[in-house]
Amino acid sequence: MRALFDVSPTENQSDDPYTPAEVQVSPREKPMGFWQHIDELRGVLLKSVIVFAICAVFVGFFVTESMEALRWPLDYVAKDYPDFDTKLGTISLMEVFTMIIQLCVFGGLLLASPFILFFIGQFVSPALTERETKAIKPLCFSALVLFLLGSAFSFFLLMPSTVRIAIELNQAMGLETRWTAGNYFTTLTWLVLGTGAVFEFPLVIVLLVWLLNARHLLYSASVAPYTTKLSLKLRAGLAYLLTDEAFALTTAHIARLGRIDVKGAWYAGLTIFVPWNLATIAGWLAGAALPDPATIGLDVVFPAAMAGLAIGLVKDRAALVALLVGCGSAVAAALVIDPSAAIMIGGLLGPLAGLALFRRRA
Repeated sequence: MRALFDVSPTENQSDDPYTPAEVQVSPREKPMGFWQHIDELRGVLLKSVIVFAICAVFVGFFVTESMEALRWPLDYVAKDYPDFDTKLGTISLMEVFTMIIQLCVFGGLLLASPFILFFIGQFVSPALTERETKAIKPLCFSALVLFLLGSAFSFFLLMPSTVRIAIELNQAMGLETRWTAGNYFTTLTWLVLGTGAVFEFPLVIVLLVWLLNARHLLYSASVAPYTTKLSLKLRAGLAYLLTDEAFALTTAHIARLGRIDVKGAWYAGLTIFVPWNLATIAGWLAGAALPDPATIGLDVVFPAAMAGLAIGLVKDRAALVALLVGCGSAVAAALVIDPSAAIMIGGLLGPLAGLALFRRRA
């Protein structure tokens, strides 16, 4: 897969700091075929199932102790209600078996999850560079910490409050409180898991923002080989100004010159960045006095400008295929899925189609 994105230097690009440098492939990546990857994935699944089964059996041996530990929210609240009967019962023949199986399954998943994540990491890591690995590790650690915080918040605060409210409502309505073990443990399980998942929302928001701007990843990957020998400050400035229009103009210069025009890239970025922000401020100050842009046709200005820039980049059949597939898939996504998904889907499928045709012809 990585070979699709390999960029090798030509003979006249050796010493020019503005020409693309060779893309380095991770030395940890071992060349493997499709069925070899499938076989390795099967091994990961098999090891995960075995570890899960062992952990579930282990929980089964201590099911009584586990039930006592999970009763803590109920026993903690019951101290304030002397007349409340904390005994849990069953109302059907199979309820006790269902409850034990549920405890073993969820407990086994909880104990086996570090091993399963380790196996998945072993499977994925050869395809990642050192930089990508360093970026993913904090993300995984943050997800684990947030989930544990959410689970602890639910078990020690939310579940006791839920039990307390339920007892008081029953007493206020004159109802006799008789809870079954299956009902209690099911409520506890899903409340803890649900709260742990809710605590992942900060990462979900970050991920959605990243997906919304995923096209900039393709922009950067396209321009990066031409900027590897530039200083870090210069690359950071160009990256900050790399908008859609600036990318179109910069790549047009690269296609014409065979290298990046640094002054042209700065000019393209600043001439878009400065008026854009000035127009934003003007719209904020005087926008209420203007009619709806859609009623006077101004909403078509941005797509028309981007279409004009994109058409100017079409130099061969691969670029034409990328443009047509990208536009077609974007329109289809806007009509079938959601307009917000059009940019991401079109921006991914179009370049992939053009790249596939380019590699096939090469």
